[in-house]
Amino acid sequence: MSRFFQQSLTNSIKSIVRAGLWCYFKEVRIQGFSKEAHGKSVIYMANHQNALLDALLIAAHTHRKTTFITRSDVFKNPLIGAFLKYIGMLPIYRFRDGVDTLKKNQPIFEQCGSILDQQESILIFPEGNHGFQRKLRPLKKGFLQLLSERWKLGTAPVYMYPIGLNYQELTQFPDRVSVIFGSPFALGHESVRIEAAETLIARVAASLQELTTHIPLESEEAYKNCELHLKRSGFDFLDPLAANVLIKEFISQQQKDQITTDIVGNRTSSDATSKTAGSSLDSFFKSFFTLVNFLPIFIWHRLIKPEIAQKEFISTLRFAFCMVFYPFFFLFLSLGVAVFTKNIGAAVAAPMVLFAFNLLSVKKLL
Repeated sequence: MSRFFQQSLTNSIKSIVRAGLWCYFKEVRIQGFSKEAHGKSVIYMANHQNALLDALLIAAHTHRKTTFITRSDVFKNPLIGAFLKYIGMLPIYRFRDGVDTLKKNQPIFEQCGSILDQQESILIFPEGNHGFQRKLRPLKKGFLQLLSERWKLGTAPVYMYPIGLNYQELTQFPDRVSVIFGSPFALGHESVRIEAAETLIARVAASLQELTTHIPLESEEAYKNCELHLKRSGFDFLDPLAANVLIKEFISQQQKDQITTDIVGNRTSSDATSKTAGSSLDSFFKSFFTLVNFLPIFIWHRLIKPEIAQKEFISTLRFAFCMVFYPFFFLFLSLGVAVFTKNIGAAVAAPMVLFAFNLLSVKKLL
């Protein structure tokens, strides 16, 4: 009964989060999801750019019970930590958490092995950290330990399922995102012995690079030049296949010295000229949106956003703020209208009209 209640609670939370994500983003594009590995041991592996929002986007759209591993510091609060574990999140400890904490990972790995042995799924971010740049960072070897623990319990294959997350503009609101599921491939307990660890990691990395925009430039200036070239082209970053073709062409042109302009040096003037002024109607809707949402916008920009140290957390915390604040905001709006108008119909309609306008604004007007 307890397990049934736990699963029901998790499914309910996933449904709420999925609805919240749909309202929060201008577009959530899900591509390539397949039930080929449904009901089998699966390790979902994704690139990591946008803090907890990455995990929420995947977990809300896998349509199966998924345990995901995340940084241990989000478990520091005992109550929050207990709740996160209850809904299927497990902490992973890193060097930055202290060398003495690393021994806590072994029980986590063993638990993950047991989860996989039960034909369930785990979500990991093999880069081991999140980063703002549009590139896949070197992968860690932690997922090999998960495989090792799994095969201590049985010899059934584990399916490696690569996923690419692609954001149009991480810190903007509203943003657009694509979640692209690649082709899962099975690993038998003998395959890792035959296939060297570095070869397997390279295979996983290659799969992820195909599913996300990957600018493989080490120089900060060269990276910014390439990214800005894509932005100036009005490129849709939700399509990594086309993006990576354009990136290869850009790098090839640079190597041939066909691109000599210092794009970064001219960024301010070029960006200014590339942006067209919105219509007066667009400006009106944006101003009206700001007016009717003045309180949450004020709280976000004045009290919350200035305290965010890493821009990778901006979108995650904005989403969390909206999910927590707006239900109360709509409730108090309804109560306020009821008190001033003495009209139940108006009290019910007011938050519904505001919600509909906000949704229309996010999807079409902003």
